Amino acid sequence: MDKIIVVTGVSGCGKSFISKKLALDFKIDKIIDVDTVIAVCKIFVSKDQNKYLFTTSHEAWKIENIDPIEAYKKYQSAVSKYLQQLVYYIKDNLFIIEGTQINLETINALKSKHQILHINLYATKKQLLTNYKNKAKLRSSNWIENINITKQLQLHNKKIFPVNIKNDCTEKSYLIVKSLVEDFLKGV
Repeated sequence: MDKIIVVTGVSGCGKSFISKKLALDFKIDKIIDVDTVIAVCKIFVSKDQNKYLFTTSHEAWKIENIDPIEAYKKYQSAVSKYLQQLVYYIKDNLFIIEGTQINLETINALKSKHQILHINLYATKKQLLTNYKNKAKLRSSNWIENINITKQLQLHNKKIFPVNIKNDCTEKSYLIVKSLVEDFLKGV
């Protein structure tokens, strides 16, 4: 049975960094970045067909002016079927999926056919703001303006996901994640 390491968390919590470090340390040659899955879907799916593909986790509430958590769930659901279809066609026996868009339903669907290690990362408000300032140098988004919504989404994730790791961008944080992956790969 294939093994998938799923790394979730809000924007800026370190999902990509942790995933890339795991890939290097464990010689995993495939990382599925859900942002990339969404970008490809936008080529084939119009905004009229799936408006939630054309937003971000922290701004999804603006589409229908609804509660940020409910909008976040719709955002995650908008991506779920595409991600599951993509995973179906991957023939590697070990890979990583990382993204803020992954919900509990997607993880449970993947568990029906794969062994899953799911790790939800979270960070302090101070760490998120530091990360957003660094990311803002590369691309624009309204991360800083939406920090309070992002914190709500993070709290929601921590409540529903069983394995939550505080990522303070230190070696200690990474070693906790690495230990979980080592146990998962050994079958512990």
